[in-house]
Amino acid sequence: MIVIKGFVENDKYLSNNYRTIAPFGEFSVNSKTYSKNLYMYKNTINSDLTFTSCSVFDDANGNVETTINSLVLKQIDIISEFIYHEATTKQTTRDEVVLFKTIMDNFGHIIRFVKIGNIINNVYIFIPEFLEWETIINNKTYLIRIWFTNNSFSEQYDDFEITVIPPIERLDDFFLPEALLKKKVEVENDTSQMEKVQLARELFPETMLKAEMYDFHSKNTQEVMFSTTWHVLIYGIAGNDIDKIKEAICSYILNNSTHTRDEWVKILPELFKHNEFVIIPRWDLYAIPDRVVTAGVHSALLSTYESGFLVTEWLQNATPVKYPALHLSRNLQTFTHPYKNLGILVIGNPENKQNIFKLSDFIPDYISVSSTSIDFNRMSNDTMNISKVISELIILSETTRRYTSLPNKVSRVIRDGKMYLVKKVNGFNMLVACKNNFVTFTDER
Repeated sequence: MIVIKGFVENDKYLSNNYRTIAPFGEFSVNSKTYSKNLYMYKNTINSDLTFTSCSVFDDANGNVETTINSLVLKQIDIISEFIYHEATTKQTTRDEVVLFKTIMDNFGHIIRFVKIGNIINNVYIFIPEFLEWETIINNKTYLIRIWFTNNSFSEQYDDFEITVIPPIERLDDFFLPEALLKKKVEVENDTSQMEKVQLARELFPETMLKAEMYDFHSKNTQEVMFSTTWHVLIYGIAGNDIDKIKEAICSYILNNSTHTRDEWVKILPELFKHNEFVIIPRWDLYAIPDRVVTAGVHSALLSTYESGFLVTEWLQNATPVKYPALHLSRNLQTFTHPYKNLGILVIGNPENKQNIFKLSDFIPDYISVSSTSIDFNRMSNDTMNISKVISELIILSETTRRYTSLPNKVSRVIRDGKMYLVKKVNGFNMLVACKNNFVTFTDER
């Protein structure tokens, strides 16, 4: 199957207003950074329309294609022009069911497996956020998805590319005597690194630039010697994911080094291993339910059985690191957070350094109180800092969606269909499960 993804612009609806993107028909500059392989095709039926191809992928051989079959392009032209015509004249696009029937009545003989996105409107014009279908042309199967609304594209486009800029040019130099390596790393200042970033960028502006820091450990003593900074250029918002970024950096290292993964694990363990705590607020449990004008209060009364079942279902067979049953039973901890009286489940990753698997091993003096409490300052400075990070992530996780803007140094990760917010503190990533993807668990299980 050849998968084609792109956006259909309509010149009639371009806003041309400062920092304003039309609700449909306009493809933003930022969205165009999601792909380095943009190809624009003027619609042969309606000159106001332009199809921008962002991805053409042949999943049979894993190849990224640069051209689209002319018969496929003609079909995209006909169907995209049809959608805009219906939206502006007959308005059959007001209702997904009606639109689906209209599409199948007109094109059911050449397309199948049609999917229609939510209907977007500006009061006068109604249009689906995307249209997806399959077609067979010249004995080849094509899956085509075209977007009409920029906001939906920016949230739903799932392809990405990550370019890695290492802290030093020659990666095998990481295995030089440590004093010599440190000098090489220190020589690479911010100016020289930005020059390398600019060179790697070439003619393709990135969606975002990130700097990831990982401690270098002595291969003999495992002592932390100094920090290393790895810059990444991310094309496509889906690439802003700690797992995907780490995977990209690790792949880059192993592809550009003569040393094995086991050798690299010794000197950059935080990069090649997961060093984190997973925090699961029980967003589904209420002591006092939500009212029309009053927010509810969560329940801090957690069932041991239910909690064990939940973390087992979420983590025992999780990717990228599985949590063995014995690890879960020995290291799972619970506490009540002051924010809305939330019950919290927390456990450390089986790969955590120094075998720190319990939160109490990481912050033994932690007390669950608000930062305004007179008791808050009784904790150590490190614990107070970690406590603030946990609180920040819990509050954010209540309302964050897949592409919600996040504060600096906070990112997200998707694992097994579940979304977490992430922030690094004192060498550990804190992952907090978001409310919007939380599954309700009951004792009936």
